[in-house]
Order: sequence, then structure tokens, then C-alpha cells
Amino acid sequence: MKRTLAIAVLVSLAGCSMPARHAEPPDQANKPEPPTLAGGMMAPVFPADWVGHWKGYGAVENGEATTHQFNMELDIQPIARADGSMPASRGNPGDYPKAGDRYTWKITYTDRRDKTKPADVREYQIVVRDPMKGQYVIDEGGGIELPLHDLMGPLYSVFSVGDRQLVARYAFSQLDDRDAMHVEVLTFDPGNQHAVGDAAQAIRAGSPQTLQSAELWRKKSANEKPTKAK
Repeated sequence: MKRTLAIAVLVSLAGCSMPARHAEPPDQANKPEPPTLAGGMMAPVFPADWVGHWKGYGAVENGEATTHQFNMELDIQPIARADGSMPASRGNPGDYPKAGDRYTWKITYTDRRDKTKPADVREYQIVVRDPMKGQYVIDEGGGIELPLHDLMGPLYSVFSVGDRQLVARYAFSQLDDRDAMHVEVLTFDPGNQHAVGDAAQAIRAGSPQTLQSAELWRKKSANEKPTKAK
């Protein structure tokens, strides 16, 4: 069975650590200029306004003094429908995704320290279920579909792998006048939680095991124009 996207880097980079708690930012001089966010303060439409090639860096932390650091790329592109038409994408005001539309969700991890390690590539797809309710899935293949929900802007996915529970969050924003995406995957073990307070309240508490986070920036093609406000 395929490993899920959320734990792939935890496994592949398990042997990489260094004392710094924050990865250094990419070369400022090489940052591409992004398009303007659609509608100014309006939340972008997923996945249409998220289409593009995203690239950045991240780390896996477990509360100790070590950090596993990695580069990450995410490629989101519309996939042609059965009739040959294309799902909604950036630069098409008034066009919105429809139920059944699919988009690539290709993730590439590389080790920031060991350049000899092969890239860890994950070929997934986003499937639109009900865009009005913000309901989507990440199709990993082999029957594995992770629910993905748009909750007033950020996207959330909750699932488990073995005895571990994972909560993934994807947030679209602007940093330094550039389109940015912040990715977080929080891992915890419900079995390590303990009862607190009055037993009748049935409240249990515990600490997370790891936090995988990454900051990505959308690359801009040479002929790309700013997105018009909706």
C-alpha cells in the first residue's frame, strides 16, 4: 500500500538532523514575482486559483533540538475532462470547478543536506466533490482517498495511519507580495493521551508527536499576467 503524503517525508528523511530549528529561506534574488491575488482580500477558489508550480522548504520537528530539513515542490494542474474540456484554472474569471473535476497534486521532497538522496515523488490528484460545500479528496491511488475540506480559506484533512492520527492544513496567503502556501501536518497518538479533570467529563489530553511544516512560493511563468479581481 502506498504511504500517505503526510508521512512520506518523515520516513524518507528520518536519518537527517541538525541543531537549527528553522531552515534558511530561498535565495531572495531568485524569487519570481507573483500574480496579484484574485479579488484582493477574497479567499482564492480551490483548486482553480491554486493552480501552478509551488516550491519552497520545510522541516520536521518533534519538540527536541533537532530538525529534519527538506525541499518541497507541489505541482497543481487541471486534468482534461472526458469530453476534452478543461476544469477551471487561474486567469478565467467567473469559471469555477465542477463536481468530478480533477487536478494534479504532485509532491516532490528532496533532502536539504544530502544531495545524493533520490527525490521522493508522490503523484496524487485532487478530486472535486462538492465545491459549494468545500468538499474535495486527495486521491493517492489504490483506493486511498483522503477527505479535504475548505474551511473559510484554509484546507484541512484528518486521517490516521496505524496508531497515529494526522491533521493536515494548507493555507494560501501573500508574503513579500508573492503568493505563498503554508503546509502543516500535525501527528499525534491518541493512545498516549491521559484522562484529565472529572472522569464524568471524559476529557483526555496529550502532546503532539511531530509537526511537519513547509513554506512554498508559487513560481510565475514568463508570459503570465496578474489574475483579475472577481
